[in-house]
Formats: sequence, structure tokens, C-alpha cells
Amino acid sequence: YYGQPGIGPSHIPNPNLRWETSNNYNVGLDIEMFKSRIAINIEGYYIKTIDLLLDRPVPMTTGFSVVYDNLGTLINQGLEFSINTVNVEGEFNWTTGLNMSFNQNEIIELYNDIPITGVGRGNNAVLEGYPIGVFYQYNCLGVDPSTGDFIFEDLDGDGQLSSGDRQVVGDPNPIFTGGFTNVFSYKGFELRAFLQFSYGNDIFNGTRRYASAMKYNSTENLMTYVLDRWMQPGDETYMPRYNGIYNIEASSFYIEDGSYLRFKEVTLSYSFPQKVLGKHINKLKLYVKGQNVLT
Repeated sequence: YYGQPGIGPSHIPNPNLRWETSNNYNVGLDIEMFKSRIAINIEGYYIKTIDLLLDRPVPMTTGFSVVYDNLGTLINQGLEFSINTVNVEGEFNWTTGLNMSFNQNEIIELYNDIPITGVGRGNNAVLEGYPIGVFYQYNCLGVDPSTGDFIFEDLDGDGQLSSGDRQVVGDPNPIFTGGFTNVFSYKGFELRAFLQFSYGNDIFNGTRRYASAMKYNSTENLMTYVLDRWMQPGDETYMPRYNGIYNIEASSFYIEDGSYLRFKEVTLSYSFPQKVLGKHINKLKLYVKGQNVLT
């Protein structure tokens, strides 16, 4: 265009687009016992979302490859609960709080059951009948002791590694998450400890994928576990041989357990009594805090 500005369409229009629609159902229960020393809250929910906005393939003769359309259906359901207790009350006080969330999501419908794959380095995918973002990769069965090469499951039975061999090998969605808090106080001193946890989720270790890629003329540093690589027939190890063109295909070899328990925050504080502060200072607190202390 001889350096002149211009306008061009980036998407084909769709006059039939509608808003995504969600139907929500919630039920809750609040319980207090022993003069409010124990308080329990429980809530369950079910959310069905229809007309999800996704790309639909169109013939290339239109000048485009996809069009935005209302195609999918998604269900989110779960249970959340919390419990707060006053364990000791008086000159010395101790309170506890626990909260947990159980959530499940599932893709119910996509356009012609066509999956959305290859999202991110972990080859995440959106598939009917599965949660959002599952890891859709090759299933690694280990290292062949006779050759030193990775063995991948031949899912379609064609005798070679192809897209038909990809399958769901992990789920980044946790079974439950939560937090646990304890507060201790005595004569102006207070100790607060907060723990955070997640259980049942997988992670794709992308760092490990590249930090174990043994290639010729590579200037990248490697992890020490490459020293355990296969070297001769009969070696039984989890690391393949060094061949200079190491294939780093995304596979279950890099899927790891993502469950954790973390000391998210620990705080020790002291509040000075009013008789020490006098009439010109309303409140004074000194504290020391640690965050992400231990995982």
C-alpha cells in the first residue's frame, strides 16, 4: 500500500452471535454451636453454561479459517465449606479456621466433538467429557534398555509416533484446595500461622523438559540427572541416551504431582498497652512476618 494506512478484516462476521448463558443453583447451610464457639458454613453449587464462544472452522474459500460462534456447553459444580472454632478463651486465646473447596468442571459439548488442542507448552486441551485444560500428550512408558530410546504408547496401533497416539495423561485441576489458620494470643502477644494447600493436581514441568535436552552444540545448562542417562545396552534408567538430537516431545515423562502444603504466612506481633502509650498515641504494634516460609 505504498506505506499508507489501510483497513482489513481480521475475522469473518457472525450476525447470529448470542451472549453466553449460565444457569446457577446454590444451596447453603450455616451452623453455630456451643454459644458460637463453633461456626460451620457449607455451600454447594451447580453452574451450567451454554452457548460458549469458541472458534468454528469454516472453508478457506471465505478468506478465513475460523469464525466466532456459540458452540460449547460447560458444567461447573462443587462444594465449599469453612469451620471456625474458639478452642481456648480467656487470658490466653486460641482460634482456628479451616476452609476447603471441591470443584469439578466438565466440557459437555463442543462443535462436532472437535477438540481444541496444542494450547501452551504443555499441550493442554479442551475435550468433551474432560475438565478444562487437561494435558493431551504422548504416554511415555519409560526407556528401552536395549536402545536407550523413549518408549511411547502406540495408541492407534500404526507402529509409529503420530498425533493419533496423543491422549489425556494429566489434569491440572486440583481435587480440592484450602487454607488452615491458627491464631494464639496472650497479654499483647499474638502468633498467627496460615497454611495453604492443594491436592490432586498435575503440573507440566516445562523447565525440566528443556533442562534435560541433550543436544549437540547446545549452550544451555543441564540438570545433574542427565548423568543417569542410558549409556549401553542393558542399562535400566529413566533418562534416555545422548544422541545429539534428543526429542523433547511433550509427554507424560514431564508430568509431575502438583500437590503441596505451604506455610504461606507466619506473623508474630506485640501490641503495646494503652497505659504505656499515653494519650497521644492510640495504638502501636510491632511485628515480624514471614511469607512463603516453607513448601
